[in-house]
Amino acid sequence: MKKTTKDEYLQAVYRVIYHIDKHYGNDLSVELRSKVARFSKYHFHRVFHSIVGISMGEYIRLVRLQESSLKLRSDESIINIALKSGYETHASFAKAFKMRFNLSPKEFSKKIKQRKGDIMIEPKIVDFEKVEVLCVRKMGDYMVSAGEAFGVLMAFAYKQKIKHKKNLLGKDAMLYRV
Repeated sequence: MKKTTKDEYLQAVYRVIYHIDKHYGNDLSVELRSKVARFSKYHFHRVFHSIVGISMGEYIRLVRLQESSLKLRSDESIINIALKSGYETHASFAKAFKMRFNLSPKEFSKKIKQRKGDIMIEPKIVDFEKVEVLCVRKMGDYMVSAGEAFGVLMAFAYKQKIKHKKNLLGKDAMLYRV
């Protein structure tokens, strides 16, 4: 694959991921995603899967469930959370949620609200000067995917040092995990 083709594919995937992350509660039809990607819907599904490692449908489901799990800490009703997260019915939301977290949304909400002893750390806002950031995103079990992401990042940084004499891991480099 030519470098320019690969770059086009990566940019298209980044555009779609950004769009999904920002609009996960809205309609994310195949046509809309294809328009954002600027590719045909059938071809882009294959490109997305080969780059991200999961289908677009699975990625959308993960984002919606992740965001809804955060909202279950509030007093908002589960049906409202489900609808705002892009699910058409409470039942479809509950089924997807239980498959992902092995708990119903109601059980999850109850457990999260009952947790005692959690210490809320006071946030500290720090302004940084403009900085170049490299990001690697892996999905799945954190203990596995974090190691994979680190390996990809280190291989890339090493290749840049050898190929372009650009040291990405110098003394001023910082590493963040999310």
